[in-house]
Amino acid sequence: MVLGGHIYGVILSYGAISLLGSLAERGARKEANIEIRKIRTKRMLLAVQRGFIAMTCWSPLTFSIAITTSLIDGSSWSGAAIPCFISALILMALGLLLDFFYKSKINIDSNNLIRKTGSWNTVMPLLFLFIFLLSLIGSIQYITDLRAVAVVMLIVPIFSLFWIIYQNYNSKNLNILYIRTKERVSGYIFKDIVNYKSELILLIMAAFIGTMASSIIAPYINGDVINFSSIPSWLVLVGILWLMPITGQIGMNPILAVYLIAPLLPQAANLGVSPNAIILALTSGWALSGISSPYTASTLLIADLAKITPIQAGLKWNGLFTLTGGLLLSCWVIFISQFL
Repeated sequence: MVLGGHIYGVILSYGAISLLGSLAERGARKEANIEIRKIRTKRMLLAVQRGFIAMTCWSPLTFSIAITTSLIDGSSWSGAAIPCFISALILMALGLLLDFFYKSKINIDSNNLIRKTGSWNTVMPLLFLFIFLLSLIGSIQYITDLRAVAVVMLIVPIFSLFWIIYQNYNSKNLNILYIRTKERVSGYIFKDIVNYKSELILLIMAAFIGTMASSIIAPYINGDVINFSSIPSWLVLVGILWLMPITGQIGMNPILAVYLIAPLLPQAANLGVSPNAIILALTSGWALSGISSPYTASTLLIADLAKITPIQAGLKWNGLFTLTGGLLLSCWVIFISQFL
């Protein structure tokens, strides 16, 4: 489920949590033993969320990469991809390790907790889609030297259109193909996007408020109230990483936090680090905020599926994961700041 949440997250974004979480919750509901049902639900939902949130560390299809690389001069997805992907591996490995220790403490036969069905052949089309799409984005970015977000905005709509055509292809009746493709495209433009108007307003306002707040605070920073030159660069990066989940606990959306923090930072050269090291710190903090803050979409979705409060899902279920992951990622950021 960790890998599924990660791969499906790249393709479906938050839809991956709704899809896999609903399947996990529905499957656990068939369990007659209430205790086993609660344990299975928790483990499966946490696996989905942790796999998904690790994806935000590196995927070029996420807001985290798109926004941070646009705010930090000299950064790029191709330059930050490998260190950020290793951050994702760290979080996924930590999730599996914590799940192993959690399972070992349960006084129930572990064979009753997970029932394996299906095979890897079921997800092979998705793996092909995942690899092909990322390879296409990376190749075009390398050839054109465009930012990853620009390539994604160009490629994904075209790729999606061809995918819709492939799904509805019928060589015997091209008119049906045209009608079904038209219905899917018009339905997305005139219904799905409209249904996301509240979320879009939230995202736009978060970016606007963060930009305005940073412009107000900037004179105090530039006036040497905070002198970054006297602070070790690795400490600045670690501070960025931890500031994201901390501000998330008081209701600050990660987008708002990034738009507030990034413009206040000095140039990477002045810090003596690579711009991509700053991207690593920001995206790592974004992931920790996304899984621990009771106000983020992933936590709200998991809480709704588990029938618990967002505070329970964010802090009780993921508190240890956030603290341990923060320490591990801090060490990784410090290492990268010295060698990237």
